[in-house]
Order: sequence, then structure tokens, then C-alpha cells
Amino acid sequence: MRFKLFEVVKSLKNYPEEGVYIGDTATNVEVYSLPTEGYELEFVNQDGTTKAFFLSDLMTGGFLGFCWMF
Repeated sequence: MRFKLFEVVKSLKNYPEEGVYIGDTATNVEVYSLPTEGYELEFVNQDGTTKAFFLSDLMTGGFLGFCWMF
């Protein structure tokens, strides 16, 4: 597994249609193992409301725009 449940990640790409930009942080709120390894990332506004959800899986390369926060 690449990312753990509740791990904080940051965006390496802009996704203006979702209001997510380079450096924005998200929490990995779900980890899937079947049919492929995948994740749900939740980006929130400053007031705690959800701004965007990303569903990603490593099989399709859908996770290339995020990295771990250190």
C-alpha cells in the first residue's frame, strides 16, 4: 500500500474545475484493495466542509498528482 488511511497528502497538480491547486492538502479517507489498490482523498475548505473528493487507483495511474506530506 502506498498511502495509509487518514494520511495527509498534498496536490502536485492544479485541478481548477474542482477548486484544488498545487500545495492543497487532502486526507486519505478510504483505502481499497479490490479490484485494484485505490484511495479516496477528501479536500476540505477552511470551515471544514468538503471541497472535493478524488477517487484514485494505482492501476490506471490516477494517483500521479499527489505526494505524502512530511
